[in-house]
Amino acid sequence: PLHRHHLGRDGIVEPFAVIQKYGVDAVRWYLYTNSPLGEPKNFDEVDIQKTFRRVHLIVYNSLVFWKTYAARGAKLPGGAKNVLDRWILARLAETVTEATKQLERYEIRDAALAIETLIDDLSRWFIRRSRRRLQKPENKADYEAASATLGYVLRETAKLMAPFTPFFAESIYQAVRSQESGVRSYESVHLDTWPMPGKGQRAKGKSLIEQMAEVRRFASAALAKRAELGIKVRQPLASVRVRCQVSGVKNNRELVNILKDEINVKEVVFDEKMKSDNVILDTTITPELKAEGTLRDLVRMVQELRQNAGLQPKDTIVLMLEAPSVSAVVEENEKFFKAEVGARAIEYKKGKFSAEVQTKLDGQDIWLGVRKTR
Repeated sequence: PLHRHHLGRDGIVEPFAVIQKYGVDAVRWYLYTNSPLGEPKNFDEVDIQKTFRRVHLIVYNSLVFWKTYAARGAKLPGGAKNVLDRWILARLAETVTEATKQLERYEIRDAALAIETLIDDLSRWFIRRSRRRLQKPENKADYEAASATLGYVLRETAKLMAPFTPFFAESIYQAVRSQESGVRSYESVHLDTWPMPGKGQRAKGKSLIEQMAEVRRFASAALAKRAELGIKVRQPLASVRVRCQVSGVKNNRELVNILKDEINVKEVVFDEKMKSDNVILDTTITPELKAEGTLRDLVRMVQELRQNAGLQPKDTIVLMLEAPSVSAVVEENEKFFKAEVGARAIEYKKGKFSAEVQTKLDGQDIWLGVRKTR
């Protein structure tokens, strides 16, 4: 039963108003996951809003990202090479196994929560750490692998969600199906087969899942320490010292590089003699590190300016810069900076622009302007 809490007139829930606002599938997911089945539910529209944002909006935004940047028709390679691809496929296999087991036990809530965790991992770690692979790919093979992996996981996630959210799952499935080629699919997600974990995925993926969890634990602790010390993430640091409790992390270069990129340090030092699990950051900022941090701040500013100008990722620009305090840093790293912001040219003076911003960087006034190249 639904207990009275933030209800309408006479203590009645107006279901169609809530459905119209958030969609019937968000209401379904809320009812499945808000509390264990059979227990009273204190209805609160705010919880449905949180459910919608935590599940459906994240999946939708992941789909939009895939449609915007992924290679069309990319095929899933027989053996994933990138550690992030291997990890998310292992997490998918783990979730399929768990959701299937719970559904066969009629534990609907536990099955849905397992899928919800996968959705969070897909968005907040796989896409987050693969963003550059798709937006600024370094090689075609890895770009196509990342594209195919994300599309495959989205399609399989839609199949997992289908019994819970039939309309939303159908829309995701059809959107992925329309962009894929050479992949067997059905007219509807509800005609497709239930996902099955890949052969050997669970056994091979278990250790990688544990290793990635350790990397994420380090990253979370280091980012919290940065926030505590007031050091922004865009400012590179020389090193971080950690004590690792999971075997295989220290000697895995891909995992170490992911940690370095996530917390923006040049080196990860593994120290088994540390007496606690806390991370220790080297907070000495050399002039070289400071200059790199300045460039990262400028890249962010230009990217925001591009958005304000309504530019697409593929559009190239002329960047105008009037900032005596940072012009020298930009000139020394002009090739890198132009590639990062999609600039064909940089002019170190004011000129004709389609969008501009007057702001401050490290307490110094700077002016930026952009215009689209023809």
